[in-house]
Amino acid sequence: MRGLLARGLDALGRRDEAEEHLRAGLGSDSGDADKIDRMGLLTYNQQRYDKCEEWFERLVGLSPQNAQGIANLAAAVCFAGKREEAIESFDRALELDPHSRASLTGLAQIQAAGRGSGQ
Repeated sequence: MRGLLARGLDALGRRDEAEEHLRAGLGSDSGDADKIDRMGLLTYNQQRYDKCEEWFERLVGLSPQNAQGIANLAAAVCFAGKREEAIESFDRALELDPHSRASLTGLAQIQAAGRGSGQ
């Protein structure tokens, strides 16, 4: 129930309240991949990439075959300035889901940024 409420609060832009509900729900079930994913997305939307990275690492630890979770982790580490780690994670996500739009787009953006900076 808390997860659904948190989704609604997030959709309304009430991210702090959504985070409170998710944290409370995680207290009772720390292995809930959906809530962990939602926390990662909330912190990503708040541009708290260090926390976002922690949540997605936790998600990938629980669900190592979750291509979307790996792509989300890649995006977080990319924004944290860890370009090579992001590339490795996007590649890993593409091994699991070769049609992952998030991974393909993420890799293209990293390559475009590399060309723009002379790398």
